[in-house]
This record gives sequence, C-alpha cells and structure tokens, in this order.
Amino acid sequence: MRQTPLVALLGLIFAVHVVVACVSRDGAIRDDAESYVLIARNLAAGHGFAFHPASPPTSWRAPGYPLLLAAVFALTGGSLLAARLVHALLWTLAALAAYRLARALALDRGRPQNAWAVAAVTGLYPEFVGMTGLLWSENLTISLLLVALLAVVTAVRQRRSLAGALGAGLLVGLAALTRSTVLALLLAILALGWLGRPDRRCRWLAAAAVLAAGATVGLWTGRNLRVHGVPILVESNLGYNLYVGNCPDTPVPFAWQRARRLPADARYQRLIAGRSEAERYRALTQAALAEIRRDPLAALRRAAGKTFDFWLPDFFLARNARVGALGGAVRRIWPAILAMTVATSLLAMGAALVRAWQTRAEWQTQWIVLAVGLYMLPHLATYGASRYRLPVMPLLLLLAAPLLAEWWERGVRRPRRKPATRPAAAIRFPRSHACS
Repeated sequence: MRQTPLVALLGLIFAVHVVVACVSRDGAIRDDAESYVLIARNLAAGHGFAFHPASPPTSWRAPGYPLLLAAVFALTGGSLLAARLVHALLWTLAALAAYRLARALALDRGRPQNAWAVAAVTGLYPEFVGMTGLLWSENLTISLLLVALLAVVTAVRQRRSLAGALGAGLLVGLAALTRSTVLALLLAILALGWLGRPDRRCRWLAAAAVLAAGATVGLWTGRNLRVHGVPILVESNLGYNLYVGNCPDTPVPFAWQRARRLPADARYQRLIAGRSEAERYRALTQAALAEIRRDPLAALRRAAGKTFDFWLPDFFLARNARVGALGGAVRRIWPAILAMTVATSLLAMGAALVRAWQTRAEWQTQWIVLAVGLYMLPHLATYGASRYRLPVMPLLLLLAAPLLAEWWERGVRRPRRKPATRPAAAIRFPRSHACS
C-alpha cells in the first residue's frame, strides 16, 4: 500500500507524456533532430554510423541517442511516433530514478511526500514534458544520467561491491556517450568518496566508477581514432562549438547567436573548405584555442556572458513549438508555452537556490552544487545556450522539490479558518418557566 501513490503518480506522468507524443506525431524534424534521425535511419538500414549510405562514417553526434533511435526504427519500420512513445517511457524512468535518488541522498528527510514531490516535479516539469515531442538527445541523456547517478550514490555511499561501482561507472560512461559534457561530472563522482566523511573504501569505489566511465568513453574514442585518425572525444562538433564561442566578435551575452553569421564568416569558410570532418574539427579547435591564448581576458568576459546564457529561462521549447516541431496542433499556442516554461524554470531555480542556502552545510547539497558547477565549465569554454542546462535541471529539482512541497503544504493545502462568530447570547427563561 505504501507504493500505491508512487505507482499512481508514475502512471499519471506516463499518460501526460504519451499525450504529448501523440499530439506531436506530425512534428517537423529540424536542427539537431535532423542529424540524429539521419544517422539513426542509416544505422537501421545497416549502412553504419553516417548521415547517408554514400557518406563516410561520422562522429559529429554522440552515438547514444542515434543508436536508440536506430533500434526503434528497426523494430517499427522507422516510426517517429514510436520514438516519441519511447521518450514517454524514458521520462517515467527519469521520475522514478529521481525519486530513488532523493531517498538515497536522504533529501526526503524521512517524509514520503517529499520524495513523491521529487518524482512529480521531475516527471511533470514542463520543459521535460515538451521534450517528449522533440527528437533530441536530452530525452535519453537526462533519464540515463539520473539512473547513473543513482547507481553511483548507491555503490559508493552504501559501500557496495567493486562490481557495483564498476557497473555504476559503466552507466555514467553511457550517459557521456549521449552528451560529452557529462564527462565533467566525473570529478563530482570522485568527490563523492570524500564528502560526508566516508571511509577509504568509499574513495576506492568512487575511483573505480570513474575509471569504468572513462574506459567506456575510451572505446568510442578509439573508434573515432581508427575512423578519422584523430582522437576525437565522443563527438566532433566540439571544434565547431569552441569556434562559435570564442570568436573576437562573439556577442556577450547571447553567444550562440554568433552561429548565424557563419555563412558570411570568411575565416570560418576558409577553415572548413575542402576538408574532412576530422580536419575541420582540428582546424576549428586550434583557431579557438589560439584566440583564447591571444586574449585570455576577453575569453573570461565571454565566459561571464555564457553564464548568463546558460541560466537564461528556456526559450528552446517555445521556439520549436512556433516552427511546428511539436506538431501543428500546438503551433499557435507557443506564447503560452513560453510563459509557462519561463515561469516554471524561474520558480524551480529560485527554490533550488533557497534550499541550497538553507542546507549549505550538508554534504548532499555541497555535492549537487559541485556537480552543477562542474557541468557548466565546458559550456563556458564553448557557448552556453539555455538548452544546455537541461541535463542539470534534475539536480536542481532534487533540491527544489522538497521546498516546493513544503510551500504547498503551508499555502495551498492550509485549511481555511472559519470566520470568527460572536458567541450566542445566553437564553434567559422567565422565572415562571424555570425548573424548580
């Protein structure tokens, strides 16, 4: 009986995401989603990790999400609706993993309603609900990352076996193979062995998890070296991202808007013209690093602007709704989607900040803040578009949800007091009617 509310909540979360998947079934495939789908269809047809059958193998995208799409396409004949329904399952899994992670970190304070709040806020967070309709890698990255962090916390903090720590590291590595910046969290995982005064065994288990994660990513890096002759770490778009984020005329803030001027950028065109993917990766990376070395103070100023970009309330979902990526049925309501996502993201981040300050002396809070900060670092070197913060939003929701539940209990669920009434005047009977 104790699990009945959780099962009902997960059922509700799944149903909401299924509705979004069905409404978005005719959504346009745009931007990054187009490359994911192209690679996945090529994989499903047995032509390898490339954009088209005649194209050379690519490393432009991390392999995790295209491989998932390819498996779905192979089983369903290329159904995009089936892929979106798989997203609904992934977000339900993410909500369950967030619930278990809140319990493992003791963030629920022994109150079941706090852990349920974590699951509810994660599964029904508007930006995550909207992601179900979009064929972007965040759908897999966030759910896999939450499962991986749960496995790591369980293995390290509960001093499980070495095999458990290695398995947890494998999951972290798989999460990094859906987005390379997850690798920044390896230092946070290593720090988990020192926070909260654990013993030496915790530290060895944390180190084992980090090594297993690195080895998992190393397998794909070895594949990239064989294919391209260059040791590309996970995905080759790193060179592009570095170049966009470190041009002398990159705007601060809104650094990501620099990409719009690339067709007219003579230097960029010269660096990519007639070159292979690996050569473009190397040339763009070297150009970006040379600019950082030439004017490090300007690079620091740009990093400050990227911090603003990173935490900017997310316009990503509304923009995709406006261009039809969430289906024609919701195209006209993109202003409402924008208002809802901005309001909820500000509320979630504000509640997380309040909770982090209230519990700043606790190791759990220190670890979450460290993980979020480390995840930000690669984006300060590249460019910090607001969509990039989505994988760390679940960590902030872990902090925010118990406080939101507390606010709910104090405010919305507080029983209303009845208006005070004067006591009724005593009834006086005539003496003749008085009892004798």
